[in-house]
Amino acid sequence: MPVSQMTVATDKTEYSKYNFSTRVITVTASAAQGTIGLGDSFVFSIRRVLTENWPEEHSALMTKTILATSQNVATQSVTCQFTIGSDDLDQDFISRSLHAQYRVRVATGSSYWECPSLISIAIITTREMREEWCYGAPLKAMEVLGVKFQPRNITGFSIDEVSNGVVPGVKTFALKYIAPIAPATNHQWTLQWDSGTPIPITSPVRQQYLLLDETNINYMLVDINPTFLPRVNMTESLLVSELAMTDEMIQRRIAFAIGSAESLLGFPMEPYLVTTLPRHPGQQQELQHQVDHWDRIGRPSDFIAPVDLMMWPTFRLPQQWCLKLHEIYGYHSTNKIVKVTEDWFATTVDRMSGLVTLVPSLGSFAQWQVYTYPLISPFYMRHNIPSFWQYTGIFGLPDLTNDGRAPVRELIGRIGATSILTEAGRGYQGGLSGESTSRDGISSSRSFNPGGPYANTIQAHQQWIQTEAPRLKSKLGGVLIQMIGA
Repeated sequence: MPVSQMTVATDKTEYSKYNFSTRVITVTASAAQGTIGLGDSFVFSIRRVLTENWPEEHSALMTKTILATSQNVATQSVTCQFTIGSDDLDQDFISRSLHAQYRVRVATGSSYWECPSLISIAIITTREMREEWCYGAPLKAMEVLGVKFQPRNITGFSIDEVSNGVVPGVKTFALKYIAPIAPATNHQWTLQWDSGTPIPITSPVRQQYLLLDETNINYMLVDINPTFLPRVNMTESLLVSELAMTDEMIQRRIAFAIGSAESLLGFPMEPYLVTTLPRHPGQQQELQHQVDHWDRIGRPSDFIAPVDLMMWPTFRLPQQWCLKLHEIYGYHSTNKIVKVTEDWFATTVDRMSGLVTLVPSLGSFAQWQVYTYPLISPFYMRHNIPSFWQYTGIFGLPDLTNDGRAPVRELIGRIGATSILTEAGRGYQGGLSGESTSRDGISSSRSFNPGGPYANTIQAHQQWIQTEAPRLKSKLGGVLIQMIGA
């Protein structure tokens, strides 16, 4: 019987092409129903999360086809590996994996299955941020307790708040199910925490409950949705400890750091697909050559009539670091006037500054298409036309390793660490400026840094940013000078 159900899993949840140990994505698909036969074909793919600008037909980032071998038949599982930085290259050999979350899919025939959780591809991983850029910082709150992870066996039950008096450690929760007696249909439960008083759960709607321990002093505030509670007796042990910054919190701050670095330097940190002619889902084709997938929406460039008629047409793109221009069109308002073929700009785009010079190759004059009466084209009218040049292309740094671009990644790491340590310092210090304890002739005291426990580290990061960011901008961005109309 062919495979009708598969379980898809990855070896990690976060990957990066800048660390050797996280460059390879290993995907394993195991048969849950049916059997894998010798020679069966399985298509593995890493796909973008579905958004309005990345519909399903364009969502595949990396794809490989694996044919089942005798070993796969014996283990009833198939494994595929993707290497970030090589398997994600597009037709122009540009790595297209961005700092984002992705879906993992395995397909055979017309059926497919996806990994239940998304994976992340990052410029800086959460683990690297913790172990390198925030080395030695516990990233924990001093006075706020919580569970290490929410309940997994007892579904429909989560913990919102833990009182400060609870002693950190493993706590056991016992759920007891009370089956209704016919003809009644109302289900009831009781929930108990560490020999405390069991609380009855009789309401069919979701609400909060107060759980007390055996002393009736310490408490936990829990949220219960009876619809998802198991209808059997069940116990679960949870670890209560000082709340620490979660991976999700650190990931958000890394993403913010990438945006801050881009604002400082003035150009994208990664290669984005940029277009000035987007077509949104459900939108009619208002302009010719609109595209239905993109990373960012760009600004068109103005046509400035040249003063020197001996010069080839030249204009500057609004973005720096143009890795590849796919298409260029000239629009007069909503009307397409010209289409420029690639052999006019294939080798004449300055990728650092974004300056485009249209220089023909042999035979390319015949390929320049003018979609209007020639005498009213801008080259004859001698008029400036706003938003004339429309384009689609790849913009951004190709990587953060080669040609002196590695300090950009350090800039992102230091900006992210500054944000993380500032928040972690506030939680660790708990708003206190000093603390003293005295009992039976023994006293102890602690004083806190007014700027927080990580103030010196934060200051060092900020000094590096202030010194190096202008140098990086000058080195990688250059000095942009252009004479308009000359």
